[in-house]
Formats: sequence, C-alpha cells, structure tokens
Amino acid sequence: MVQSGLMRKMLAAGKASGVAKTRSLVANIVNILASKGDYSYMDQLDEFGVSTG
Repeated sequence: MVQSGLMRKMLAAGKASGVAKTRSLVANIVNILASKGDYSYMDQLDEFGVSTG
C-alpha cells in the first residue's frame, strides 16, 4: 500500500493540474477510497464531490 503522505502528494498534484481529466481521476480515486472507509482524502474534493484544482 502507498504511504498516506505520498498518496496525498499525488492527489494534490492531480487536483492542482489544469487538466480536467486528471482532476476527475483524483475525484474518482478519493471517492473509491471513501467507499472503502478511508475518509482522510476527502479534503481533495470540493463541496460537490468533484476535484477542483
């Protein structure tokens, strides 16, 4: 499993990118993790559950 610090860096970089597809993938990853009980990355989503770089 990826260490949480490294995962957070990857998600933050994806969220900060100007590429809509990448930001969408970040949202998908965060939502999958949350569905498995890991809510620690929810701050990577905006209020609508979509990553907003």
